[in-house]
Amino acid sequence: MKMDDRMLTEEEIELLEEQGCIAEDWGKVRVSEYFQPIYVSNVSFYGSVTLGVFEKLIEIEEGFFKHSGLRRVTLRNTIVGDNTLIENVET
Repeated sequence: MKMDDRMLTEEEIELLEEQGCIAEDWGKVRVSEYFQPIYVSNVSFYGSVTLGVFEKLIEIEEGFFKHSGLRRVTLRNTIVGDNTLIENVET
């Protein structure tokens, strides 16, 4: 992930909310310049969170791929690098 991060746009926030995401403060969620919210769903953001881009497939097992992204997780004061896959993490 580059250090060139930015705030979310209003359109990105609306899409994230439509995809089940919430934030304690959307102003504390920073994203990579080329971030696209399509692969982020059902995520709760607390504190300062920085997200990279999610543009690649990740091989989970031989021949079985999932798209990088965030699904059904809670993030607090964290940095998520480019093309990471985090899903189904319950607290």
